[in-house]
Amino acid sequence: MLSLAYALAWLRAFAFTELVEAPLYRRLLGVEWRVALGASAITHPLLWIVLPLVWPHVSIPWGALVLVAAAIVVLVEAAFFHLAAEIAPRRALLASLVTNAASATLGASLRALLGYP
Repeated sequence: MLSLAYALAWLRAFAFTELVEAPLYRRLLGVEWRVALGASAITHPLLWIVLPLVWPHVSIPWGALVLVAAAIVVLVEAAFFHLAAEIAPRRALLASLVTNAASATLGASLRALLGYP
């Protein structure tokens, strides 16, 4: 069971992710807000819940697992845009890669500098 502190940390990270990613998806793909918000709404909760549950049962370092999870997120979000908005697979994949890289880089930078998100 998740603690309240963990749930609040996830909520802050999720809000940050949506603030970064949704406008980028709107700009890069020209999708509606509900579609732009939908991709991370699918992948973010799964990542925050599934990844910590899986890690104790795999024999790879945490960093490697995070990279695998990030690749899965990029692929799932690209597939979402292809299916939900009929975006060409290559364009959806590129937008997902750029957007998730921007979000992860900005999030890690702000966490290192300010301790947030």
